[in-house]
Amino acid sequence: MKTIKEDTKRPLIIIASDKSESIAEGEKKENLDSYNQALDNLGNDLNSKFVFNEGSNPLYTTYNIHAPIYTIAMGDTLQKKDLYFQNILHNKIAFLGDKFPVQADVLAFNCVGSNTKITLEMISGSIVKKLAEETINVNSLSFFTTKTFNIDANQSGVIRYRLSLTGIAGEQNLKNNVKEFFVEVLDARQKILLLANAPHPDLSALKSIISENKNYDTEIAYSNDFKGNISKYNLVILHNLPSENADITALVTQLNKNNIPKIFIVGLQTSLPKI
Repeated sequence: MKTIKEDTKRPLIIIASDKSESIAEGEKKENLDSYNQALDNLGNDLNSKFVFNEGSNPLYTTYNIHAPIYTIAMGDTLQKKDLYFQNILHNKIAFLGDKFPVQADVLAFNCVGSNTKITLEMISGSIVKKLAEETINVNSLSFFTTKTFNIDANQSGVIRYRLSLTGIAGEQNLKNNVKEFFVEVLDARQKILLLANAPHPDLSALKSIISENKNYDTEIAYSNDFKGNISKYNLVILHNLPSENADITALVTQLNKNNIPKIFIVGLQTSLPKI
């Protein structure tokens, strides 16, 4: 006659802490490859922050472990005090003499009741120029605000700008309190030459009308003493030219050669046969 006997034994659980240097590398480093050497043929309880920044990715690594692994996530899940820029929106290109906006999206966690200052600066070599500054009052645990600044594009080139937030007491990460960005400022103004036979009231009136457009840079000169480089102009307006006293054949040849547009304003002094 066969009998069956069941004997239930209490499981033996051993909790140990590895104090060696085989795994722990400090708060900023954690190499999970080292676990592979000690976890063979065991029932394993793996306690970790599961934040790795050295070694291979444990999700895509083959471990020769034949026993089950039970994971327990460790670490502080509380959101620490943090103030940072979520996003900076700005033009990549601006034109000289224009204004362009910069939008800064600011987030703050667990900073309620604190104040910070947002500062906009322009950096040119070792020279830092403050352009604007505002105070931000953080009035909620999960705080968000948007600040917009209008910048004068008063010099051409690739201009470096910096946005910064003053740190809050107890804030551990200050690196995300600063953001830099670059804007290319183009000098797209069109140069116009008003070349005249002689002084005339119309010249000032023409220059005044044309200069209302800030993208036009207008210059008045007279044919008998003009020594400038004609190729630097985008348009030449010839007032009462050519005349009996001013032969502009060579000048017109240069304009045609450089594909520079020209406008003739005909008056009493204009020599029509020479046009």
